[in-house]
Amino acid sequence: MSMINGDTRLDRGIIESASVDISDALTGQSANSLVLPYLYPENLLQPDSSELPESSEMSLQGQTLSVQMSASQRVNGQETEHPPENPSWWLVYTKSRQEKKLAEQLAAQHVPHFLPVVKRKSLSRGKTRTAQIPLFSGYLFFCGIDQQRITALQTNRIVAMTQVVDGEQLRDNLRQIAELIALDAPLTPESRLVQGQRVRVKSGLFKGYEGIVMKRRGKTRLFVAVEYMEMGASMEIQNYLLEPI
Repeated sequence: MSMINGDTRLDRGIIESASVDISDALTGQSANSLVLPYLYPENLLQPDSSELPESSEMSLQGQTLSVQMSASQRVNGQETEHPPENPSWWLVYTKSRQEKKLAEQLAAQHVPHFLPVVKRKSLSRGKTRTAQIPLFSGYLFFCGIDQQRITALQTNRIVAMTQVVDGEQLRDNLRQIAELIALDAPLTPESRLVQGQRVRVKSGLFKGYEGIVMKRRGKTRLFVAVEYMEMGASMEIQNYLLEPI
């Protein structure tokens, strides 16, 4: 069940998700740092960055992102203190084919955001071309205060925005998706979510990942959900790598 603030929901006719085939022979460590083309700043999905303080600075490629919030206001001519505004996670539904343009504008205006994109190859006039396309067509995520929300709306590239109640949970979901992308996993869209037993990967490349076990064509897949969108990513995995939780 999605947990969305208020009654407004993004109406999508097809519930999307993603799948990825991963060989059980893969071994190694998960991506420790996420260097993705449409993630700004790079530490946005880290566990300690879901809520930015009243005034914070985040370094990104030699530049400094400053989030400034006024700590006082005037009431009846008197200057009074008021609590700082905490940033919130927002689910954004963009106009058609505007996801990357919106992400570029948000980065230029220092608005923290994440647009999951994956590589796709195509053959054109005998040449193989590689393009980066949104994993979840029409969707983008950003984390900011109300003024940054207004800045995003002023781009005129947004159809609807919905605030997410549990931003920390969403961030954790997105981080797992981001790590799969950083590992260059071949993600492809699916059409629906699934129900099943919750499990954890106990060894291998994806050790520590949690999700829902599912079966497709006799093969076991681990579904990692983005719960508030009713979509996510699944990867093929061997049964012996999983343990129930």
